[in-house]
Amino acid sequence: MDIDVLLFNYSKNTGGAGIATERLYDALCKKKIQARLINAHKRKHLSTFFDKIPNKIFQKKPGALWSNGLFSSINIKGHIKSEKQIIHLNWINNGLISIDQVSKIKNPIIWTLHDLWPVTGGCHVVGECRQFESSCENCPLFNQHFIEIAKYLFKKKQRIFGLPNITLTVPSQWMLEMVKKSALGHNSQIEIIPNGIDPHMFKRIKNKDILSKYNISESKMTLLFGANDLLLDKNKGVDLLDEALKILNVFDIELVLLGADNPGQYFKNINTVCIPKLEKYEDLIALYSSVSLVCVPSRVESFGLMALESLQCETPVVAFDFSGTKDIINHKVNGYLARSFDTEDFALGISYIIENIKKLDMETKNENFYIDNVANKFIKLYESLL
Repeated sequence: MDIDVLLFNYSKNTGGAGIATERLYDALCKKKIQARLINAHKRKHLSTFFDKIPNKIFQKKPGALWSNGLFSSINIKGHIKSEKQIIHLNWINNGLISIDQVSKIKNPIIWTLHDLWPVTGGCHVVGECRQFESSCENCPLFNQHFIEIAKYLFKKKQRIFGLPNITLTVPSQWMLEMVKKSALGHNSQIEIIPNGIDPHMFKRIKNKDILSKYNISESKMTLLFGANDLLLDKNKGVDLLDEALKILNVFDIELVLLGADNPGQYFKNINTVCIPKLEKYEDLIALYSSVSLVCVPSRVESFGLMALESLQCETPVVAFDFSGTKDIINHKVNGYLARSFDTEDFALGISYIIENIKKLDMETKNENFYIDNVANKFIKLYESLL
């Protein structure tokens, strides 16, 4: 059975969704699957600007990631060559593909949810809000004059989830539970297929040159914390890690910030090393392999790609016992899952890892996350739609 699949994602090999989609695309090509990956990350489009307008103007407290999905930078029909082509949507925001375009697709659709935007009135991270379980009628993000916009977009998305040709995939058990609670996605066909990793690339290496390159201590316990918009994205939990490290004042530690050129208002009494960006995977793997542990203090992770990459390089991870990282970390075996948003327990987790680092099982890997196995799961799903 010949499979022909078009994968769509806004970014190319950046951000969790971009990296996951690129890895899947590469794995499909290696398996001789006819596949194309379409994105728009490097192009400048008015649709990207218009997709972000509510973030800048209408929010009560600007900063929450919110997309309206009303504009497109590509014509998806122009890429479809036959009615049997499978349309595999990923992160389609920033004006890549509009809600209207998705609702008009006649081909089989797979939509991999990298966050909850597809089942909300526009937000990507719901926090404590549960409006998405009903109708997003009173969005707490917007002032009174524009509060109806979320409800309007929610109703537009209802046309998508009424389509018989759409299948959803999610990368974690937590994402499945959240989509099942949503008014839009609860009746959809949903499968859990995790994001993948190449075990031949991500593995522990003996290369300490990365430490001297960035003046990272070889004698101290080094903690790595990294994310896009590390200091600006509240969801990534920089404030929670700051609180935890204030409690943890008995160890001689050094904090490595990947994704920032300065620590901002945080980590005042801790020696920090800032690395704005790593251009090569080799450097990232060397960094994972060289630090003592990785901290993932996120309030929400749809999956937790950084945690997976770290564990694959045999470096333990401390995270909260919540959302996607629960599927990746084995508590007190290869990491520590602190009580949700409890900074004291997060600090305790760091202490536990430091004190028991030689007792942890870092050599056992979960092959369910290997990209070859992930690709096979998608191929099986593609075949079921033909």
